[in-house]
Amino acid sequence: MGEIQPEIYILSRDAEESARLNRQHEILLEIYGNNLIHPSIPKENLHSVADLATGTGIWLRDAATVLSMWNRNPSSPYYLHGSDISSAQFQPIPAQANAEIQLSLQNCLEPFPAEHHGRYDFVHVRLLVGALRKGEYELAIKNVFDILRPGGYFQWEEIDMNSIRSDISPQPPSLIEARGLLLDSLNKSDLYTKPAGHIKSGAERIGFGNLHIEEYNSTARPHLRDWSRAWLTQGLQSLIPMSLIRLGKASEEDVAKEMAEELMAVFKRECAEVTVGLTMDMVIGRKPERLKNAL
Repeated sequence: MGEIQPEIYILSRDAEESARLNRQHEILLEIYGNNLIHPSIPKENLHSVADLATGTGIWLRDAATVLSMWNRNPSSPYYLHGSDISSAQFQPIPAQANAEIQLSLQNCLEPFPAEHHGRYDFVHVRLLVGALRKGEYELAIKNVFDILRPGGYFQWEEIDMNSIRSDISPQPPSLIEARGLLLDSLNKSDLYTKPAGHIKSGAERIGFGNLHIEEYNSTARPHLRDWSRAWLTQGLQSLIPMSLIRLGKASEEDVAKEMAEELMAVFKRECAEVTVGLTMDMVIGRKPERLKNAL
């Protein structure tokens, strides 16, 4: 397993970015066919749930609603816990009957406090592609393993950055440039551009079973055409400035933002009438009921 390096998160943590994350959550739900939790995971058995890198906590908000529909027994309350390396984007989560919801500071690369070990029926992780270096994924996966109870499930969602493309050929030049900047920046920073396969193989080495990857492509849902393009435009505009700086194409943040705005203005014109999509990979796995070294 790799050593923990200084944080490399390339997005801001201001109100604008929080709003973008919340809009992103809504479109991802649409891409997944409104399956917040993969259908293969038995929701009736989920009484304790953790959300790592929770951001604003919006996933937990919807998880509380979903689980309330499956858990109607007042004598069997459920517990939801969100954690993140920063509390800057935490937002209040509406109270739910028969539920305890908490948010706390926690680096997913650091071991969780002992009270969390073996506590959770389900752990959710999403979109750390720009935050974890290649050698750090197994640290995070090991921490997921440790906080799951035997028989518990995890669900980890990541973008396949290589899949960003339009439905026309040749591809719009601005899309080629934007995608190239993003991929070059990730590669230079020792980040995966398609993490799902590495998450699956790392989880297998650590001891997870029942592992599989579910692929969801935004272009498979035509009603998301305009929404998906707008989401990608916002995401690229947020990511490109730091990519330009990392690649040495801009020395200052203000200059990088101006360059990104110019590129994205062309992108909006060239892609105004095309479908632009990407693939989301969802890795699902289960901690064995009985560990190999158990007596």
